[in-house]
Amino acid sequence: MSRTYFIFIFLAAIGFLAMSALFIVDERQKALVLQFGEVRNIIEEPGLNVKIPFVQTVVKYDGRILPLDTLPLEVTMKDNRRFDVDAFARWKITDVKAFRRAVGSGGASAAASRLEQILNAELRTTLGEVQSSALLSADRVNLMNSIRDSAKVKASALGVDIIDVSSGGTSSKTVAIAKEAVRNPLRIERKPNTPVEDPTKELRCRLCPKVMRIDPSKVSKNRQSYQMHLMESHFVDTMFN
Repeated sequence: MSRTYFIFIFLAAIGFLAMSALFIVDERQKALVLQFGEVRNIIEEPGLNVKIPFVQTVVKYDGRILPLDTLPLEVTMKDNRRFDVDAFARWKITDVKAFRRAVGSGGASAAASRLEQILNAELRTTLGEVQSSALLSADRVNLMNSIRDSAKVKASALGVDIIDVSSGGTSSKTVAIAKEAVRNPLRIERKPNTPVEDPTKELRCRLCPKVMRIDPSKVSKNRQSYQMHLMESHFVDTMFN
């Protein structure tokens, strides 16, 4: 064989080793260099990096903020009312070594499953301690922040940070209850100690302790008042034909 052939083989081998040793981490990523399963290097800055060919491997993770949309969860409030809660969270990997140790080769999908379990547990615990009216009012924001803060502590063991948690909105079950109540606004009770001839009665909201004085002879006006209460207090749009 000619000398040129050996030089070509040698240069090709050098090029192959160089390509195997070099890798790039971009600004959206974080990476771990593993050697026989053990972490040898943590790379969190973008750029060109080197590893030992055939001995070390590189595992890359998404360093951006990631979404987590949980499945609807039925929770029982303090007043024993049940709601389907649809929560949405945003999270980010903050410690890639702890993340690898917690989820192994499962990556982001395994972490999302663990985070959903954490969020569901916190949803049940936090919402189970308050009245249903809190979930259907402006207090919902404070409830979500409380759930986020509690979930943050548990999520830190996974090497991630939960940025925020929000409610996906009023559940379809709640809207159905509200609409049914508007269709039948005369679920009324006579006020205690009122004369028989007094036409004024009480309309009790089916979603909170609110009690409204109404005139049973004015069904349309009662319905409009109840619709306004649901929209202002519970953020439920009940306008329908």
